[in-house]
Amino acid sequence: MSTSSGPQWWFRKVDPHATHEYSNEVQFFTEQDAADRLVRETVQNAIDAETSGEVVRLCFTFTTLRQAAAPKYFDALRPHLRQQPKLSKESVDDLEKDIPCLVIEDFGTTGLTGPLVPEDTMAARADEPGHRLHFFFMNFGITAKQRDRLGSFGIGKMVFQDSSRINTLFGLSTRDDHGGLVTVCAGLARLEEHVLDGSRQLLDHTGLFARFNKDGVLQAIDDTSLVESFRQDFGLRRKAGDKGLSVVVPLPDRSVDQDRLTRSAAAHFFMRILEGRLVIEVGREGAEPVVLDRDRFDSAIDRIEWRGGEKEIIRKRIELARWILAEGREIAMELPKPSEPKIPKISREALGKDECKRLYQELYEGRRLAFRVPVPIEPKGQRLAWSAVSVFMEYEPGSDRCDDLYLRGGLTLIDHAGKQARFPGLRSILIADRPEEGDESPSAYALLRASENVSHTRWSQRDVPRLTEEYDRGTKKVAYVLDVVRRLADMLLTPEDEADFFTLATLLPRPEPSPLPVTPVEPQPDAPDETDDTPVVDVDDETTPPDPPDEISPSKRQWIVRPIKRAENCGIAVGPSPGFEGEPRPLRILAAYGAPGRRNQFKKHSKEDFSFTDGDEIEIGARNAEVSRLSHNLLVATPSSREYEVVLTGFSPHVALDYQVSVIEPVADEEES
Repeated sequence: MSTSSGPQWWFRKVDPHATHEYSNEVQFFTEQDAADRLVRETVQNAIDAETSGEVVRLCFTFTTLRQAAAPKYFDALRPHLRQQPKLSKESVDDLEKDIPCLVIEDFGTTGLTGPLVPEDTMAARADEPGHRLHFFFMNFGITAKQRDRLGSFGIGKMVFQDSSRINTLFGLSTRDDHGGLVTVCAGLARLEEHVLDGSRQLLDHTGLFARFNKDGVLQAIDDTSLVESFRQDFGLRRKAGDKGLSVVVPLPDRSVDQDRLTRSAAAHFFMRILEGRLVIEVGREGAEPVVLDRDRFDSAIDRIEWRGGEKEIIRKRIELARWILAEGREIAMELPKPSEPKIPKISREALGKDECKRLYQELYEGRRLAFRVPVPIEPKGQRLAWSAVSVFMEYEPGSDRCDDLYLRGGLTLIDHAGKQARFPGLRSILIADRPEEGDESPSAYALLRASENVSHTRWSQRDVPRLTEEYDRGTKKVAYVLDVVRRLADMLLTPEDEADFFTLATLLPRPEPSPLPVTPVEPQPDAPDETDDTPVVDVDDETTPPDPPDEISPSKRQWIVRPIKRAENCGIAVGPSPGFEGEPRPLRILAAYGAPGRRNQFKKHSKEDFSFTDGDEIEIGARNAEVSRLSHNLLVATPSSREYEVVLTGFSPHVALDYQVSVIEPVADEEES
């Protein structure tokens, strides 16, 4: 090639003797909502490329590429797209009309640096900050990002092309280059290996929209007029001199819309936004965008169309986050280091009984608590070091929702949200802060980063080679961090020697829930009915005890339920009601974890909570009764005499257990005709 070429789509010819590789990177993100994974990956990339001292700003804008401008970008690509069996004909045909696009732009970042094809690939891997253009467009499953970055697997960028109905993206980057600002653009299509009509040559699955220089080296498009045309055609907000990256997703997935993107940004990155380090704008070309920043977060929430009770949930998270930033970090209580750092555990003894009771009272009075929890770190080949995570919590008596969040830096680990502590009414945020720049000491941030799955949604304890390669007993430390909030809640919401309110409040029903602990009545010699299960409530002089439960004549009911309270688990015992004189009928026993005020908990039961049919976690014993396990949370007990008993144990003592017992009446025989 003696002269440089104009922009063109190029697919590598596949050597018939070469091995074949098929792209499956996006499988790691399929469990996430399309808008979620797009927002999370975009923000991670922008934060990793942030310019020191600047606020990162991200803009999601829905634009339109006019039909007249489309041929120079898609005419040469369309024949390749038509050979893709997984792409719909409708999507390919849509390229002949006005083309809807989603433009994603970051500001306050370095942009994609370096050449498209470096002279020395191995040297480029040692200098990721200087070769980000190459890694973005030409490397998949390979990264040179440092481990302290939010993302570093090298495949997250695939969510951009996966969000396009034609698996295609374009990018424009303005960056520093030898002392001046340079803007370049390129395109990428990730398809399947294919053969064009009329040819026998197999082509690679990756296509690049770029140009060849006079030496035949592939390069990004840097012609000023072509770059300006690209900027105008796709409706970019980036102006000349604005450093950063603009990504264009043509024909975005129909599930990705303005509300979903805004909801995702507010839910996943609220903490970083409230810190004033991130601004996210979502809108349409020519219209006023929704702006999520520190000062306009509340008004932005009002413009979003939320589902169910999401709006109230995010508002309460924001209130807690603002308290954290205003004073929570400053007043955090330093917890003692675990006595066994190799297998750490938070114990009640570390705080002391009196301190637990004091903090318990503060929670119930509506005060928020803050803790710095020491985390032992054992890097391979190094001495044990200490880091910490921060925990912030509040309690809402009577609420049936547990909202515990886990953050690494500004990133929310969504797979853990609401699933670790399981204390109804508890709201908490655990944060592993990113170390200060230049701090090379072992950190909980780096440990947890090493444990993350590819999509950065959870801290894993199994099948995490990076964690086991870099740390001794790393899985034990991750388990410790994930258990911190539950342990603290157990210590503070269920003080020692007092019954678990959350469990017994439903086992011993009352007209209204009370935030005070309850204990079952012990039989007294002079008690009129030794089976009376009315709760005794420990109250102080300033507390009014709750109303007693409605009395039900035991002779009119076949069964009675007694709670079983143990330190390690709890349960119920179902037996005959005193004075019942009829023949005992089969009983239908339904159970589910819940809390006062929760509705449809039995229908919403998950076998992940417990199962009567799978495993041996729940122990079921019976005397003078036959038990049939019908589903994960339903069984039928058929008494064989009036002296029967069915005992169910193994339930968590930390979660409310709701039950429903009913008599199965006989079905009347149909009359003969």
